[in-house]
Amino acid sequence: MAIIQLILSYIAILVYNILVVKTALLFLVLLIITGEIHFQVQQGQVVKSVLAAETELDQEIGRLQNLKAYWEKIVSDSPTYRDGYVHLALIEQALGNTQAELENRAKIISVDPNFQPAQSQ
Repeated sequence: MAIIQLILSYIAILVYNILVVKTALLFLVLLIITGEIHFQVQQGQVVKSVLAAETELDQEIGRLQNLKAYWEKIVSDSPTYRDGYVHLALIEQALGNTQAELENRAKIISVDPNFQPAQSQ
């Protein structure tokens, strides 16, 4: 009888340990899943932020290109209008078009040789 109680106690301890281990494993799995979900959410926020920045940049480039077209029309109608070339030079600089910027600076100087800001750069 004592041996049976001992065996039953041993089995009970084993079952308890198995349940504890299963619970610990389940908890660990939940932590991993939660961590992955949290990581994916954070990663999703980063992706959304990057996409928003790209969209904003595209909008700004579009706005600059519209301004460029506007000022090109102005200087084509009034080729001696110095400030039109100033605006074009600044727009080309913002767009990263160094050669076009320099060409507009040369036009500024040809229209108004005494215009100091165009000569300084």
